[in-house]
Amino acid sequence: MHDLLKKNIYILADWLYLPEIFRFYYRRHVTILLYHGVYPRGAEDGIFNYRQKFITPEAFEKQMHWLKKHFTILPVPTIVELLKSNKVLPPRTLGITFDDGYRNIYKYAFPILRTLKIPATVFITTDLIEKGEPLWVDKLEYALGHTSLPYLKLSIENTFKTFPLDTYDDKCRADSFLREYMKKTNAEIKETLLKSIVDITQKDLKAVFETSPYQGLTWDEIRKMQRDNFTFAAHTSSHPILSRLPKDLAEHEIMDSHNLLTQRLGKELKIFAYPNGQKQDFTPETIFFLKRTGFWAAFTTISGKFKLGVDLLQIPRHTLDGSNDFRVFRLTVSGVRSALANLRTCFQI
Repeated sequence: MHDLLKKNIYILADWLYLPEIFRFYYRRHVTILLYHGVYPRGAEDGIFNYRQKFITPEAFEKQMHWLKKHFTILPVPTIVELLKSNKVLPPRTLGITFDDGYRNIYKYAFPILRTLKIPATVFITTDLIEKGEPLWVDKLEYALGHTSLPYLKLSIENTFKTFPLDTYDDKCRADSFLREYMKKTNAEIKETLLKSIVDITQKDLKAVFETSPYQGLTWDEIRKMQRDNFTFAAHTSSHPILSRLPKDLAEHEIMDSHNLLTQRLGKELKIFAYPNGQKQDFTPETIFFLKRTGFWAAFTTISGKFKLGVDLLQIPRHTLDGSNDFRVFRLTVSGVRSALANLRTCFQI
């Protein structure tokens, strides 16, 4: 019922031309978009991409054509420089970002962006590239998605909890619960729990990583994209939730990632994206560290648009996971979805 209501609200909003109205209203605002990747349908294995973190190449290409028609797309570093200098930005300025650094960006997104001459910035989790180390969320998804066990019994906060794994939906529910729980706990508990899950299921993504859809970019692919309108910046080494780490470890995650990118690519770009990126995922100490070490800007996953005067170390972005539906895409980019979410919160719907 909830999904049906939401769908009908979106249809009504689109019928009322709200995307066009919002786009006009926010013409002096800046929009930053966040993608995680682009991957074809029909390639799913286990519960891969059940959250639609990756959209299809067909949807992505259609979106890029629409954005090029309706927005002024600038490189994200250029947008940051203009904001730092308090210079007026063109109407409907927009920047495109990707988080993490999956190889599918090179294979499916890059050819489309290169053809359309659209710039993009990729925030790199450097262990994914340098060490071939899968992201922890992907290790979890792979283990649960490929096990033949009928259930999983885990000790969580000194209580045993059983997760049914009989069906596809069971596995998705287990992954969703465990992923959100592990984001909220400290790093040591998260790693211990993840190791237990991999050991119990005996499904280790690391063993098949090089042929899996979770694979990261290579340095050669990054350098090729760098020569063609792409820029690359830090997203930590291992993608931890920074607020769940001791202060010194959080700082190492940021600087090790930044320094390695500078070393490998021969160019320093002092912008950053917080892993997960919600308000609870970074701290005032994290922001102070970025400021003290000379970072120009840092990007969240908090949805919204902004103007000159925005806090450059807490820049919002519209996340476009699950946006294969063109209506959902336009409602997101125009800011209608954010407005509806805020309205729902105000009225506790």
